[in-house]
Amino acid sequence: MRLAAKADRLPPSCFLVPRQRHGKHDRTIPFGHGVTLAEAANTELFVMDCGHSNCPGEGEQVAYWGATLELLSQAGVLADSS
Repeated sequence: MRLAAKADRLPPSCFLVPRQRHGKHDRTIPFGHGVTLAEAANTELFVMDCGHSNCPGEGEQVAYWGATLELLSQAGVLADSS
């Protein structure tokens, strides 16, 4: 059975995250599973050039943390600093 067919069994927290993140060289959880999960949850997929436990990859820290801050700001977790 494909992961997409099991979307009704995913925990609700998967659908609360507006952006999924996944390393394209992940050998623990295949990259395709991250793509399928993002599609099933109707979320944006933030792809990083890393594996499973070494994300963000070299040279991606600024983009990773920028995306994290943007996500928290959009969710209303961070106060507007202006």
